[in-house]
Amino acid sequence: MGKSRRNRGNAAHRADPMAVKAVKPPTDPELAALREKRILPVINDLRSSDPKARAAASSAVANIVQDDKCRKLLLREQIVQILLTETLTDANLDSRAAGWEILRVIASEEESDFCVHLFRLDTLSAMQYAAKNVIQAVADTGFTKTPQAQQQVVWSITTALLSLLNAFAIARDEIVDAIASNSQLVPFLCFLVTHRSAPYEVLIEALGSLMTLSEDNLKVSQLILADQSNCFRHLTKLKEGTDAKSVYSCGVLHNIFSSLEWYDSSPGQDGATDAKIIPNLSQVLERTRQDPKTYQIGGVAPEAIIIQSEALSTLNNIAWTLSCFDYSKSANDAILEAWSPVAKRIWSKVIALILATDTADVSLAEQVTGVAWAVARTLQGSTPLLSDEHRKFISLYKASRGLPGKPEEQPEQEDADPFQALGVKCVGVLGQLAKDPAPIDRNREIGIFLVTILDALPDTPAADAVEAINQLMEIYRDENNESTKAVFYKDNFLKHLDNILYKMKAKAKTVDKRGATSELRARVDGAIRDLGRFIQYKKKRSPRDHEMTRSESPE
Repeated sequence: MGKSRRNRGNAAHRADPMAVKAVKPPTDPELAALREKRILPVINDLRSSDPKARAAASSAVANIVQDDKCRKLLLREQIVQILLTETLTDANLDSRAAGWEILRVIASEEESDFCVHLFRLDTLSAMQYAAKNVIQAVADTGFTKTPQAQQQVVWSITTALLSLLNAFAIARDEIVDAIASNSQLVPFLCFLVTHRSAPYEVLIEALGSLMTLSEDNLKVSQLILADQSNCFRHLTKLKEGTDAKSVYSCGVLHNIFSSLEWYDSSPGQDGATDAKIIPNLSQVLERTRQDPKTYQIGGVAPEAIIIQSEALSTLNNIAWTLSCFDYSKSANDAILEAWSPVAKRIWSKVIALILATDTADVSLAEQVTGVAWAVARTLQGSTPLLSDEHRKFISLYKASRGLPGKPEEQPEQEDADPFQALGVKCVGVLGQLAKDPAPIDRNREIGIFLVTILDALPDTPAADAVEAINQLMEIYRDENNESTKAVFYKDNFLKHLDNILYKMKAKAKTVDKRGATSELRARVDGAIRDLGRFIQYKKKRSPRDHEMTRSESPE
């Protein structure tokens, strides 16, 4: 029988993973001098037995942590471990507030991996404890009577916690699951949303965190509904108005409706569906475009830009959700009937208005084009164009070609999705606007433009080409449509597509099958296969060679 190995150590001798270890000074003379002069003194004071010294050091670190060199040196000196094990448990409230502010700043300045690192150090437990203390302090009937400075410290901790929660939620899905499973954190957000004494800025941060956490998350949506402070009903009241809290509330509500599948055909609590919030978002955008000065804050950046961006983002999510229903099925007739007039209003009151006034802002152009594509997927050729919006999208596409660095040309940005680029979105909108029953003149103008994009291969970005092929096949697949005869065959698109097929095959060879571009290559290969079948199908039915006797679409 073999001898069992004796454990040569005991618990007292094991390394503490949270212990602060000795750090070698940097070799760079400038950094070494900076460390001696500014970093080591505050690190030593942070660990001082004197409460006043600790509080002063916490404030000092909070002031210097935004400087890149100081922040890197502080991280090198294991500032995170000191904060988690000492500063955040300090009896002095000001020290704790400064500690949370330091973590907030570091998380905002560093990559998302830092949030993952904090998560693995069990920072959520510290956040849970701090959130509980905030709730107890704010819920106390005497809180509003305490000195303003003391209230401000509590709200400072609250703001830092909210910022960290939002950063954590964006960093990784597993962290979102952990936050949702935490008994204190989602109720903490709901408490801030429903409590009257919460400052406006805190309310906005809390709503923003709830919106991030509730996206595609059934558990968080259920927690909001079950919240004892009636957070859901409070959200339905907050959505009224045209300010930031209204927009964020609409965003949270949409996430809840989507997660719980509360649609027009199956409404939820109190008849809740997206139809209840779309008018609010449209009103916000109309007012923001008409009078952006309404939301000017202290002469700096207008809040209107943030409000507009969030409203468009929420509208985009709603429109894409509704555009994915199969409206050829009678079961979805009620949804189509309810959504179509709203979609037309969004086009005329939001999309057309923004296109008519401002397309120079690339970020705004990308957002409004995304909403337009989703709306057009439902309305197609019956989209109520007020003038020549399709030409605006043609101009936007041409402008997008002049923007630096398309996603597929930037291998260092591995997370970038080339199919979310402005050019692809423009192509998508145009294709839908050309579909039956669009006027023949509009159909021809768009059809020729899409063919021109493909004729420009190999200069055309691969993602743009894939989308252009998909849209052309959608527009002209049905032999019964007037545009198929009057444009596709009459203007000899078939001959162009034959040449384009060879160009696409050559383009495919320039896209790597491995790594960050693997999905792009798969989409390119798929487009080539589909285009080949489409060409063969159309050749068999070309009126130049055969009398068209059948009208079925290609498989």
